[in-house]
Amino acid sequence: MRVWLDKFIAGGLFAATGVCFAIYVVGLRVLNPFDVSWLKGDAATGYLGWKFFRQEDHLTFPLGWASSLGYPLGEPIAYLDSMPLVASILWPFRHILPSDFQYFGAWFALCIILQFYFGYRISRRLTGGQQLSGILGGLLFMAAPPFIWRSMEHFALTNHWLILAALDFYLTTARQVSRRQMAVNGLLCFVAGGLNPYIAAMVILISSAAYLRGLIITPALPGRTLSTRILFAASGIAISLASAVFALLIFGFLRPGEGGSYPGAGYTIYSMNLLALIDPMKFPGLLLNAMPVLSSDQHEGYNYLGLGVIFLGCGALAWRPQILTTLFRREAIFGWFIVFVSLFLALSLKASVGSVVAYNIPAHDIVLNVLRAFRASGRLFWPAYYLIMCCAIGASYAALGDKARTALFLAVLIQVFDLRPMHLGIHREWSMASSAVFTDDPVWQGVGRSHRHLVVVPAWQCGSDSPGGLQGYWIFGKLAAAHGMTINSFYAGRNSPKQLSFFCNEQLADIEKNGFESNTAYVLNTERSVRPVQLGEHFCRRLNGVVLCSQITGKTGRARVVDNAVPALPANRVVSFRSTDDSATPFLLDGWSFSEPWGRWTEGYSASLIIQVAAPQGATLHFRLKPFATASHLQRVQLSMNGHAAARWSFDSSEETNVSVDVLPEMIDPNGFLSIRFSLPDAQYPQELGLPRDDRRRAIGFISMNVDEERPPRR
Repeated sequence: MRVWLDKFIAGGLFAATGVCFAIYVVGLRVLNPFDVSWLKGDAATGYLGWKFFRQEDHLTFPLGWASSLGYPLGEPIAYLDSMPLVASILWPFRHILPSDFQYFGAWFALCIILQFYFGYRISRRLTGGQQLSGILGGLLFMAAPPFIWRSMEHFALTNHWLILAALDFYLTTARQVSRRQMAVNGLLCFVAGGLNPYIAAMVILISSAAYLRGLIITPALPGRTLSTRILFAASGIAISLASAVFALLIFGFLRPGEGGSYPGAGYTIYSMNLLALIDPMKFPGLLLNAMPVLSSDQHEGYNYLGLGVIFLGCGALAWRPQILTTLFRREAIFGWFIVFVSLFLALSLKASVGSVVAYNIPAHDIVLNVLRAFRASGRLFWPAYYLIMCCAIGASYAALGDKARTALFLAVLIQVFDLRPMHLGIHREWSMASSAVFTDDPVWQGVGRSHRHLVVVPAWQCGSDSPGGLQGYWIFGKLAAAHGMTINSFYAGRNSPKQLSFFCNEQLADIEKNGFESNTAYVLNTERSVRPVQLGEHFCRRLNGVVLCSQITGKTGRARVVDNAVPALPANRVVSFRSTDDSATPFLLDGWSFSEPWGRWTEGYSASLIIQVAAPQGATLHFRLKPFATASHLQRVQLSMNGHAAARWSFDSSEETNVSVDVLPEMIDPNGFLSIRFSLPDAQYPQELGLPRDDRRRAIGFISMNVDEERPPRR
């Protein structure tokens, strides 16, 4: 009875400390599961995934499938940072839970508690079983800067307790691993796979090192030959890997048949800098300030140790330098394995020290596509990061013995004051955050109540000029989720080629060809986008900076402000896309960047323009283009006119080129309007091809265009 009472008291200590620290960092608003007024950014994305998923009548494969999100294709919520394992556990209670329910704040508090608990277990093991030293070390793990910093928005990435649990398992493999421990580790890998693939990869790395470590620890168990131990280790690694992969599959992180959706843009950019361990970045510490880095996007590699941990490790080494020899013992080999693998992956193939490139390793596209699956590679250092913390805590005990408690206490105090700017910054961020958007207004709410579907043109995932801009996924997603509508527009960490082709091209071509569907509200960016479309029973008007087309009793057509003329493209007149003579602007719809002295890039996976053709018998369009292409990166273009397929081009060079396309009579709108859409499946960020950074996903540069109405079209 006494043992259970002690465990209850200890559990209460972990829980109380964790909750208090969570309140200190993010505030009560975030922790309140019935408060969604603070949602924004990636947290808002995760909430939308949960909101759409809870509307499902039954569970399907993969778990976390939301049929109304990314309609009509549907979308697993895995890549919306919704933590599908948690969402699936809560799904049976969807009718009991309030409409405005979010679990991200409460989950973060639970992560803090578990971070403290496993940090305590590890620290106590490293300090000779001393309970107070274990608690103080646990506090250092609980306040680890990379862990707390993720509460800025990436709540799915606050599951660092899984990494610590794997390290705790690693430290128990000094002599043997029981079948029970193997099963528990398999469950750990499954949980990681159901929460986040980055965390799952790191847990697998540590678990594999733990099993391999059991091969070299001596003395070996009696009766266990080397072949037996190898088989046992191989079985353990296989169970860990299979458990994680199984979870990744059933929760939708892995998509059979859609391997092209895994590589993401930003690899070598969202990397770790070699100065990261001593760089507090935008949160200045007591002694250290932000250091020069190669790119501001290396915030994904934020791995600051904190002055307290630095003081602890350096102090122990200064007091007893000979403790360094323990790092070169036989049993430390696989600790170094974790460190080197984590460091190499985190640095990416383009490593940097401050603002200097240390090396840039060329690699085949097959290798690059595998690595790009973990494009924010700077996160992958976390296993090594926590091993370094373990070394600092263990070194303090090896150097000071029982006096290590005093050193740990001082380290905790220094760490708290050193990281205070970060804690205050996060708290301030969430205290000022607001989920309010213009679609909260009564007019928009009425649209939500009277329509089943919401279509955003172009969808958010197709480019930067989607209605509502960078926050468009939340502005319109919130409206659709609140009223049980379907929506085509969403923000996911990965999009498959099938999705991009449908939402960025096929769906738009269908609208241009067949017009608006009943029971569907449409949101567009410009008035010109409405001109060639068959409106049916819809009424289009400008509202809150976008064009809304919806069904209103007694009203159809276009409001006067929307009913603006589309300019005609005079025959044989060259229209320029150059900034010095930008006569193309009146013809542009969506998918275009700003004009430059040479011309204008497309931006995103599609671009469109609209012209008025005077010749009903047809015409020929001529374009002068500057493809964003190389011999190793082809640039394909599919062109449609008013929904009719018109041409296919492919470019393997960036040299300027002239192309032509015939406009057949059946392609022209009865009023002479011609909506031209360019499908650009190979649009790419320049930095992905080793070129200077540009945040525009480029495909084709347009220099000029003109129409020849006298030339009869070829058939």
